[in-house]
Amino acid sequence: MNKIVKLSLVTAVAIAGLTTVNAASLEEAIKGVDVSGMMRYRYTDTKTKRAGSNQVNAYDIEINAKIPVNDSIKAVLKIDVGNGFRADDDSAKGANLSSRANPTNSTNALSLPNALVGVAIDRDGAGRAAADSDINVDIEDAYFLYTNANFVGSLGKQNIPGPHVDGAQGTGVVLTVPVGPVTLVGTYFNGTNIGAVNGPTSYLDVWQAAVMGSFGPVNADLWYAKVSERLNAYTLGLGGAVGPVALSARFSKKKFKTDQDNNANYKAINALKVTVAKINASVDLGAVSLSAGFAKTGIDNDFFQNGGIGGASIDANEDAKVNDFQLKQIAVATGMNDAKAFKVGVSFKPTSNITLGLDYLSASHKLRGATRLTANGNKRANTKVYKAKAKETVLSASYAMSKNFTISSYYSMAKNGNLNNNAYAGNRVNDSVTSVKTTQGRLELKYSF
Repeated sequence: MNKIVKLSLVTAVAIAGLTTVNAASLEEAIKGVDVSGMMRYRYTDTKTKRAGSNQVNAYDIEINAKIPVNDSIKAVLKIDVGNGFRADDDSAKGANLSSRANPTNSTNALSLPNALVGVAIDRDGAGRAAADSDINVDIEDAYFLYTNANFVGSLGKQNIPGPHVDGAQGTGVVLTVPVGPVTLVGTYFNGTNIGAVNGPTSYLDVWQAAVMGSFGPVNADLWYAKVSERLNAYTLGLGGAVGPVALSARFSKKKFKTDQDNNANYKAINALKVTVAKINASVDLGAVSLSAGFAKTGIDNDFFQNGGIGGASIDANEDAKVNDFQLKQIAVATGMNDAKAFKVGVSFKPTSNITLGLDYLSASHKLRGATRLTANGNKRANTKVYKAKAKETVLSASYAMSKNFTISSYYSMAKNGNLNNNAYAGNRVNDSVTSVKTTQGRLELKYSF
């Protein structure tokens, strides 16, 4: 009976437009179906000093269904109803997330939500996100899952796995094979919603290979990703826990590989140095938890004027595990060149269902009056480099009213250096650095089933 109740949302979408439904056949069709999902509402208010404010209402409903086909195969379907949010993310799916709000110069500006990162599905005449909008219905996943004792395989429209992306989707195949103490993973996608990274990538082939395993208290993973005609990417992650202390570290590198047919500045692009190194630690002391982290980025992590580098990810996504070093507004790995950043946090649970949090992030990074490299890939002579600082403080609270319903909120205060870029002439650059101050508040209600 419980499954039938859960499926009411699924069937409401699936049978919309039909005039008759056979009750007996419907009950037989949903026999053994595993249904899960969530419904969420968010209100977000963002204010930028001397630049006005923006308020957005965002809704999302996700319904996942695993339907047995036979003993070895399941059909997997995911319906997404809403403004394009994922269940665990502050950002919109399929967007070039590295382009978060660049007040004046997108190469060096604060990585803040540009009109709430495209939360709304339309904009007014001034190009701002609408405060409230109608919602879309999308088939997000539609694939077949095969399982046996030797491997697991999936074929169809599905999420691209791995630390190089976060929420990107495509049509392809994923194979997972256990071999002794390790697991091997191989993926191939020939159509994706990956945004522009050195030009459009949606119709390019995406390949991945990985090995992962646990060795005593240490978990390790090594991933390689290739976007044909565009780039190669690598990442190595280590992590583990001893008692209440958990540690993790990751190093990621991306190397562009393109030619003149794809980009006239291919020599400069192929010479870019894009890396992210980070380490995180946490201590669980019962009612109180402490966390700290440090990250360092490469000197070209935000090279393009449109922010299209995307850090070490292959989809310009700051939430991908290779990039993820951020709070609510500042995302270090995708928006800052040659950055050094640290963050600390403390959370307190006065009761079993209430959590209070305080987090702080500080970073120093480089701003350039002109790109570091010329179109031929040579280092530009006498390019003036400015050092800027960024910081963000976040207060948060959540209340788990029940196991499946949570109310949460946060208030974020961010400040970052921004380059007011003037015309570049020869070896002379007449620029100045100003601070951009932005506050953001959010209220969220989430029901999971």
